[in-house]
Amino acid sequence: IRDRVLQLRDLPPVASVATLSRITENHLQALSQQIEILIGPSWKDTPEGDSFLNKFDTILSKFNADNVSSEYLNNILRNKTAALDVPILKVLYNGEKYELFVNFDFSLGTIFKEIRNLIYMGYDIPNDISKIARKYRAFYPSAVLLLEQIQTFMSVMRELPKRPHTGIILKSQIDSIWTLLLEAMNTSWISMPKDITEGLKNDTFSSIIEKRLAKVLEDFAKLQRIEERLV
Repeated sequence: IRDRVLQLRDLPPVASVATLSRITENHLQALSQQIEILIGPSWKDTPEGDSFLNKFDTILSKFNADNVSSEYLNNILRNKTAALDVPILKVLYNGEKYELFVNFDFSLGTIFKEIRNLIYMGYDIPNDISKIARKYRAFYPSAVLLLEQIQTFMSVMRELPKRPHTGIILKSQIDSIWTLLLEAMNTSWISMPKDITEGLKNDTFSSIIEKRLAKVLEDFAKLQRIEERLV
């Protein structure tokens, strides 16, 4: 039941462990107070009290919230600081053909939630880790959107040979997209090439790709309908 409650509260894994640990500690403290009423103020010095304390320690040791959170934070500093200093896109060979992928670890999308919840729980979070969390929060939506748009763009490219007129009209836009995608294979998430982003200096490079992909996909949908009516 508790796991289900934590899921409904949308708590990520580390924060869930810390929350369960706090809940358990509160329950055990309440039990200690009840034991004190039954046995007396010196209950911890009695054989029965010693048995209860050992059981309490055993229960709490199953969580190790402080160890889990400390290991998690250290792991962020060790492995995640450079995770955004990688090309936005990458090409991989799957054994049959080359495919274009968004070069982003989507499993890291929970970092901001983890840090935010740990701060609320009173954990001391180093400033460097807070900065990393904010960066992931900023780039995660762009990575998800870019993934969807590239998949749709590739579908459009497979459809274009059937739409010769649409292909001619969109040629300059598509060429521009391919130039951007090529540049994205050599551009990290946290950098922005000035020659590509001229006139859009307030946007990140990834957001520029998103906007131009969105425009060509929108235009393709309109022209596709027009060309279908002409055939």
